[in-house]
Amino acid sequence: FLKEKLNLELHPKKISLQPAYNGFLFLGAYVLPYRMYPSRRIVKNFKESMRGNYLPKKQEELEKSYLGLFSHFDAYKLSQKIIFKHENKEKPYENQVTYNNFSIIAILF
Repeated sequence: FLKEKLNLELHPKKISLQPAYNGFLFLGAYVLPYRMYPSRRIVKNFKESMRGNYLPKKQEELEKSYLGLFSHFDAYKLSQKIIFKHENKEKPYENQVTYNNFSIIAILF
């Protein structure tokens, strides 16, 4: 079909035939029968963006962008776990100082 109809040839060394249940990496996702997961690179980038030193608006935009991407995968628990870890830590763009039992939060711009 490829040769006759589309005039295409497959490279002989780039063909890998394997059972479908092994899955494969395609465009940032592990595709398995009946499910898709984000690749390790996508998860790592999401974690790094959550730890980044961004202003609150930019941080929210990044979070929404990655949550939109993760909505295409079977990774709801993973995304919630990453967000939960981030929200329980002190925000990197804030410095909190205690003075005479008053908390002062300075937001860095």
